[in-house]
Amino acid sequence: MKIEKKVGDNCRVTLSITAPAEETKGDYDAVMREFSKSAPIPGFRRGKAPADVILRRYGKEVQSEFDSRVMRRLISEAIEQEKLDVVAVVGVTEMTNVKETGATLTALVDVKPVFDVPKYKGLPLDVHEASVTDEDVDAQIEQFRKAERKSAESDEPAKEGDYVEVSFEATVDGKPIEGLPEESSRFAKADAFWLVAGAAPAAEAIPGSGAAMVGLRKGEDFSFEASFPADFHVEALRGVAATYSGKVQGVRALIDPTDDELVAKIGAKDFADLRARLTDSLKARAERAERTRLFDEISQLFLKKAPFPVPESETDAMARNFIGDVIDRETAGQEDPAAYVREHAEEIRAKAREKAEEAVRLRYIGDAIAAELGIRATKADVDGEIAQAAYMMSMRDPKAPSPEKLRDDLEKNGRMPYVESQIRFRKVVDWIIDDLKASK
Repeated sequence: MKIEKKVGDNCRVTLSITAPAEETKGDYDAVMREFSKSAPIPGFRRGKAPADVILRRYGKEVQSEFDSRVMRRLISEAIEQEKLDVVAVVGVTEMTNVKETGATLTALVDVKPVFDVPKYKGLPLDVHEASVTDEDVDAQIEQFRKAERKSAESDEPAKEGDYVEVSFEATVDGKPIEGLPEESSRFAKADAFWLVAGAAPAAEAIPGSGAAMVGLRKGEDFSFEASFPADFHVEALRGVAATYSGKVQGVRALIDPTDDELVAKIGAKDFADLRARLTDSLKARAERAERTRLFDEISQLFLKKAPFPVPESETDAMARNFIGDVIDRETAGQEDPAAYVREHAEEIRAKAREKAEEAVRLRYIGDAIAAELGIRATKADVDGEIAQAAYMMSMRDPKAPSPEKLRDDLEKNGRMPYVESQIRFRKVVDWIIDDLKASK
């Protein structure tokens, strides 16, 4: 067998292989034996039909299996002979295979990249110690208190945040508003419309209503001017200036929970224990945020220091995984997401491919560093990763696969090595962060 190797871009290697007839004769004879034993030939017992009879009936099938067998063997032997670390056989661009003359074929294979492992000890990064102040805890308690607020009917004047039930009629130049769509008619006249006293302008159901409701009691009359913005969700009211006059039907005041109620809600022993728990929670959150920041900085540093090409086939496969994320991000806030995707398809594909190429390169870097440090992805690591992924998927889709089904899918699709690489990379980053902390 003769092999000509040509190294191209992006880890792609072209193998031009030539094998004389005497080297492919064994493949042909094996195929003929198989057909003789298994292919039914009328008038002959299995294994007794002459070769010419088999070829007359199954000639195309024999040639196809002969080609497939020769192709697989020659590519495998060429890879072994050239000592290539192959990640994928991309395909065969041309092949001739004749029993009397031998076979020639051109195969494309992607090989693992060869690169210098970037420095990972003592990286020039600032590690910030996660800290929590009393003010941070106070703010968290206030946020917790607001989340646990309840409302109750009140005879007191409405204050900031209270709910106010009103009846009203709106007029423009002294005339009732007419012509609104049925689903928006309540903006012209309503018997039971809830407003929020003191609401921020962006949260007001009717512009100007928040300030107008502050200080009103049940049974009191009111009147205020509303100027609808040009982007108001009811098209017929855009740019309209209207007068709203009506009566307060009721006030529901917001009641903050007591310290004891907050303690009971969280299951703490007392208020001091509640503060301690919130302090621990805030510190853990700050530590996660700091590790996320360092993870991103380390990743970008590696990409900058090791800009080696990666296998095209792996980039293509990874890009298909990223395309959905890119579409979601790019179409956020678009009035017609489908139209946006059609108009920006090439740009979206390019961004997905860029993200994929970076992900593949980081995977190789992480694997190389993990090998030097003796870091592995254990079975427990993989089980936890799959369980977490399955849980997150179930939060979005009740029909999402179970952890067991997800594992089967990953193994069936050959994705498990990628899962293990992701785990190793995170462990590598954790090692780097811990090393940086220890060296301070």
